Amino acid sequence: MNTIVITPTSGSLQGYLGEGIAVGNPHFLVSYTDYADGYAVDGFNTGAMNGVTPVDIVGAPASGKVRVVVSLSIYNKDAVPHNFILGVSSGAMCIEKGYLLSHETFTNDGTYGANGAKKLI
Repeated sequence: MNTIVITPTSGSLQGYLGEGIAVGNPHFLVSYTDYADGYAVDGFNTGAMNGVTPVDIVGAPASGKVRVVVSLSIYNKDAVPHNFILGVSSGAMCIEKGYLLSHETFTNDGTYGANGAKKLI
């Protein structure tokens, strides 16, 4: 996954699943840096997907700032595989699509299996 830059007018980075859940929604963790007027401020957000309903993974920054996503991980804690979609402003623009088996983790560095080993494509 390439670097994601969010501006106040681009909308938030959202995620949703391609299907409903069986046991529990996948969780996400994201870290970002806001840049403005020569200063950088780090932040993070955690949460859970909500099935097929888009959720904000990273909100848009305040006016005059640019937000750069530094790291992103999505952990499928559900008992079944899931398709996931990352997009901007309720899916108006798709950034990434993926498929996670139960207990796999997607990161901006690759996808890792339930055993923690990086999956090779």
